[in-house]
Amino acid sequence: MPRRQHILKNRPNSTPGTDSVKHRRTRNGCFTCRNRRVKCDEARPICDRCRKGNRTCEFPPPAKPSKRKHRPSGNQTVSRSNVLTTDEDDGYSKGSEAAQNADEPSANAADASNHPSPVEKAEIEDDHTPVKSKVQKSDSCSSATKHKGISPSTDEWESISASATPPSSLRSGTFHSSSTISVPDRNNGPLRWAHLRVDLQKYLQYQQDSMTYYHYFFKLDNNDFLHNEFIDLALENESLLYAAVGFAAYHHTLDQPDGKLSDFLGYYSKAVSLLRFSLEEGQQRTVATFLTILQLATFEEYLGDWVHLCGHHRAAHYLLIELYTPQTILQTETGRQIFAWYSRFDVIAGLMAGNQTVLGREWYVEFQAYYEDQIDPEDVDIENNLAAASAATRLIGMDMAALFAQLPQGFISIQEFTVQSEKLSQRILHLRERIETLNDGYYTVHEFPDPQPLGPDDIVDPYKAGGLFRDVFWPLNYLWIDWYGMYQMHTLQTMTILQRPFPPIMEALSLDQCRIFEAIERWPASPKGSILGAHESLGIAAVFIKRDETHTMWCRRKLAIIEQKGYMFPATFRKKMAEMWALPEINHWWLPNDEGFSPLLREIREFSEQRTSLELDESSEKVRDISAIFSGLDGQLQGNTSNLKSS
Repeated sequence: MPRRQHILKNRPNSTPGTDSVKHRRTRNGCFTCRNRRVKCDEARPICDRCRKGNRTCEFPPPAKPSKRKHRPSGNQTVSRSNVLTTDEDDGYSKGSEAAQNADEPSANAADASNHPSPVEKAEIEDDHTPVKSKVQKSDSCSSATKHKGISPSTDEWESISASATPPSSLRSGTFHSSSTISVPDRNNGPLRWAHLRVDLQKYLQYQQDSMTYYHYFFKLDNNDFLHNEFIDLALENESLLYAAVGFAAYHHTLDQPDGKLSDFLGYYSKAVSLLRFSLEEGQQRTVATFLTILQLATFEEYLGDWVHLCGHHRAAHYLLIELYTPQTILQTETGRQIFAWYSRFDVIAGLMAGNQTVLGREWYVEFQAYYEDQIDPEDVDIENNLAAASAATRLIGMDMAALFAQLPQGFISIQEFTVQSEKLSQRILHLRERIETLNDGYYTVHEFPDPQPLGPDDIVDPYKAGGLFRDVFWPLNYLWIDWYGMYQMHTLQTMTILQRPFPPIMEALSLDQCRIFEAIERWPASPKGSILGAHESLGIAAVFIKRDETHTMWCRRKLAIIEQKGYMFPATFRKKMAEMWALPEINHWWLPNDEGFSPLLREIREFSEQRTSLELDESSEKVRDISAIFSGLDGQLQGNTSNLKSS
């Protein structure tokens, strides 16, 4: 059987629904008032509200006559080439609703609403596909009962915002109409950004020196894309520049003892404003546009703002199928990194909400097949073997999301679910065998230099010989913890649906994940941000860990460290862990007496809670509440409590 298979056929075009009447907002107010969703008196150079609040006040340039044509109603055909669309395809998703200002919440936040994405159907015919009948695909981040055309209106994008807007990166303090920047020699190191303001230079340098691809939750970045091509594109596109700078400023601020929300939030806001402005003007959508959306989505995941992340997830989907096909996206390193970045959001959102992924399965199949084809059978070929195994993990995750969505929606019977779940289980076990073949004795850590003594509060031995991989095989550590998490997720969902008890091995798997996490944390040569790349598996491991005081406190300390590094766990996760551990104080903070709960973390939490309290559609609410994971879990865990405590 050839590696590449045509999975989906007869895929229909998305059919636009009837647009609802939307609230029209002024386009002449300053960016700060528009972001805060308050009335601007448009007094220049500083409006009254910004003057009273001592805020930065910046107005958009005069509007130009629009050259865009009216989109006709009816079915729309989306080009599946990598050629940019014409002005006739000028609509675009505008994401989710505006956040309130961190220090002055808007009174009409309850009026916010999200807009859904298209509903797609696909014929799936493949040996590994969970079902062989037509199924309805629900957008992981939007309601399946409401849908619009492939290019929603411009008004939706106006709702993406934050709470402050710093001055432009240009020394003149004005926007370029094309949102591009003229740059010097891109191959001359830090001199690439010598023309920018000092603060922007500082954060770009911080990104180069102190951030790795683990901060972006990448599994691999063999060509250092995030430090090279990504920044080169940012230097040519102002919205991407501010998004990249804002993300770096966020991590820099976390390292400062007196860091404040305002130290980084303005850059995020400026990126959103510039992105929105370019879309309102009908400017050409490019790879830089796509990367801006992905960077903003990553920023929002860190903030625990899965509501607004869903808006960017939808926007990224529209742009992905506009710019690429499953084949053309793999032709460049940038395209492959874009798919890896986007598909992570796609799979996680699907699993969290109990929906299928938005993107079709053929994209995931082609992604894995590309790296399988690159493997040199005459050589060890570490990079492509790791990449192929990572892509296989992503494809299994996509199929898991599809399978667990189909039974509740009535597309398959319980008998068919059982059969397909067993097939999926075999694929997961086969992947384990593949990962085991990559274990290399030369790069295995057999002894830690200067190990710290273990004490009564330790629940695992991170110094176990052969339990960690170094140097070029360092990414193998993440393949292992991802595999453990995937196995546990599949078991959790399957046993919950079939109403069967969890197998005793779940706790042992959790301890293995905890051991790897601890080893990564203690290994002296760990890349910066390493434990951030392991946060996902730690979350599910905590669900199945023994619930005595020692194990619970170990988990609490590690979860606190992750948040101190900037990743805010969703409030729903904290609530469920508080219930499982019978520790209601966890709803406030992980550790007793607010240990390590800095003023900055409090600010970030408060800001995130304001943004996630907006009125949502059903599917976005499911993502926020992680309903697919926790739905039905309470009774299961209560039934397994005695086993967990006594094991």
